[in-house]
Amino acid sequence: MLTRAVAAHIEAGDSARAARSAVTLAKIQAERGAAAVAEGWLERAASLLSQSKDASTESYLLRMKSRLASSGGRPEEALQLASAAHSIAEHCDDPGLRALTLTYKGFYNLALGKIEEGNEQQNHAAAIALSSQVDPITGSLVYCNILWSCRTFADWSRARQWSEGFESWCTASFAQTSGACDLHRAEVVAAQQILPEALACIKEALPKLSAEESWSLGEGFRVRGDIFAMIGDLASARADYDQAYALGWDAEPGNALLLFETGDLEGALAAIDRVLQGVSWFHLQRRGNLLVNAACIAVRGGRSNQASIYLTEIDAQPQRRQQPATQALIAETKAALCKPDDPNKNRLLAVGPATLDKRRCRLSCGEDSPAVGKSSARLGLRQRRESRDHSGRKIGSSPGIAAPGPRSRTASPQPFAR
Repeated sequence: MLTRAVAAHIEAGDSARAARSAVTLAKIQAERGAAAVAEGWLERAASLLSQSKDASTESYLLRMKSRLASSGGRPEEALQLASAAHSIAEHCDDPGLRALTLTYKGFYNLALGKIEEGNEQQNHAAAIALSSQVDPITGSLVYCNILWSCRTFADWSRARQWSEGFESWCTASFAQTSGACDLHRAEVVAAQQILPEALACIKEALPKLSAEESWSLGEGFRVRGDIFAMIGDLASARADYDQAYALGWDAEPGNALLLFETGDLEGALAAIDRVLQGVSWFHLQRRGNLLVNAACIAVRGGRSNQASIYLTEIDAQPQRRQQPATQALIAETKAALCKPDDPNKNRLLAVGPATLDKRRCRLSCGEDSPAVGKSSARLGLRQRRESRDHSGRKIGSSPGIAAPGPRSRTASPQPFAR
């Protein structure tokens, strides 16, 4: 239909409308995973716009170009394009467009490690959307973009606030929740240890993602794998991690923790190291979280020097380690590197319980259960297994049983920015 619309608008001499339809075609193709086809439609749109200028469509075009640049591992270019799109939107009488372009500008700043600036821009964008009665599609895109970055940064407090705000907005706007929305909620409530609801949310999300945004289906399997691992169903977790990789995604750090807990230290570190080489927004936004997980695995596996290398990088990027859960895990990992008589050891260990709810940390396949208590701060494998078994009993799952770990993965995904 849109292809015919492009042709019809051209025949009618309306190049601007033809260009907008071409950009929308590019969006659809990109979300199907056909980046090359999407690039072709964007070039067609640019050519049409050169014949008839339209500020709103030009901003739309630049925003779509930024998404492809980010997914293609060109974050600086993505930020430049998003900034240009927002500059144009500022002069358009369209608050939804201003909100959306500002959201993406913040999204790419976050990927580049400019956390405070990115958060401020996203919060401002959401405020514009909430106060301007934007249409449901634009509003959902703003919220979805923010929740993606909350989850990739393991910023569970912020994620919970925006998730609740989005649900209220959907109700007020009579908007149905999309697969991406269910996906976000699944991981947010899992981080709060509400595992039955998390499983229900991800069950709702997967078929929707397949139909609506197949590019993110691998993320759905990664999240479900983490939830299964949290309840002790390691076989199902392993199967979902395999499926995530089969779809061109990655399943870290959950897959690496599962490898480590089943005796494959080399495979665990190799899995995270491969993902750390990624340059898409999904890799860059998770970098701090991946580094601290890698450091934890290394120190628990007796690789103190390697753990120190990971910690050195994250210490050099303070904005990537602001989240309380991440700070707690860093402190615990550094404590494990201390000598027994080092006076700093007890101080570092105290950070775990004192720094907001370590149970929300995306360190391991299974986050600590309240029943485990303060002893869980030491990150021992026995305690994590006890935690999983406790959580599993709550929803009727059998205890986790260690089995041979899966083979290491080699996929290098380039996720498409929402």
